[in-house]
Amino acid sequence: MRASQLMAQFLCGCWRSSASASDLTEAELNFIQPLLQSSGAGGLAWWQIRHSPLHTAPVGNALQQTFRLQTLLAAKHEMEIQNLFRLMREANLEPLLVKGWAIAQRYPAKGLRPYGDIDLILRPRDRAQAEALLNRLADKTFRVDFEHEELEDFEDQRYEDLLAHSQLVKLGDSDIRVMSEEDHLRFLCIHLLRHGAWRPLWLCDIAVAVEARPAAFDWQRCLGDDPTQAGWVLSTIRLAAELLGAQIDHTPAAKHRLPKWLMPMVLKQWEHPGSADHAPPELIMTSLRHPSHLAKALAARWPDAISASIRMRAPFNEKPRWPFQLANYVRRVTDFGKRLASLAVKHNL
Repeated sequence: MRASQLMAQFLCGCWRSSASASDLTEAELNFIQPLLQSSGAGGLAWWQIRHSPLHTAPVGNALQQTFRLQTLLAAKHEMEIQNLFRLMREANLEPLLVKGWAIAQRYPAKGLRPYGDIDLILRPRDRAQAEALLNRLADKTFRVDFEHEELEDFEDQRYEDLLAHSQLVKLGDSDIRVMSEEDHLRFLCIHLLRHGAWRPLWLCDIAVAVEARPAAFDWQRCLGDDPTQAGWVLSTIRLAAELLGAQIDHTPAAKHRLPKWLMPMVLKQWEHPGSADHAPPELIMTSLRHPSHLAKALAARWPDAISASIRMRAPFNEKPRWPFQLANYVRRVTDFGKRLASLAVKHNL
């Protein structure tokens, strides 16, 4: 069995309070441990084995240490979020927090979902003010990400709609503003797909969001009016069910059919689930100074079938993916050519 298939089997239901180990052997867990750790699922792996004999094995001890470290880092991250929201509100800015803590607080323990940057959404016109505010901080405490491709053609009016449907969630003595359950699930799905679905943790987030949704969850708002985008969201939810055992009964995804290419592509991506595996390839400008590197740099930019489909706004159906990959590749190379030409004009080259 491939490592990615074994990892999917092991992570089934790992986000639930009642999570328990599958029938993996110690040797099998040792085999997939590097992938679990590099993908950010080390804490979830510990949660799976905490009541099993594997918890006393060396691999179990390593996973427990990961869980403990993530618990400590979560406490630090929560303090940073509270302080950041305080600073923003003192400047009359009201951000929306997405991903990170916004979904982590749905997990049954703090050490299960690691954090990266603090992802915020603001009115486009407020972005410069917020960046200036953070740049004035002497200690540069906060790592904040304002860039979110998931919100294409984002305008002030779109922010007002998200804000009107948002909710306040308690964090200590602070009220943190997050997206509505419907908007956030759609955002998480599109984020996963735009990045090629290479991180299993992102699919766990989808499973958590679906299973924790309130009774009054508005599927029409979640799926929206765009049939193509609705298909992306439904496919992602169905993937969480097929690969991780998410419970999707009584959802529109229960009867949704996945295209045959999608699940194998996700499992292929999971063979390399660490952020270092998906770091930006060598810059073309660098390659131009070393022509022997150019072919490799160009090949490294060939997009995967999932992200290319999203970026070309292609529906998830049984049609071959290579035309969308090629179109996306050509678009990116063309954009680079335009930037290169602009630089040449600017510097009279």
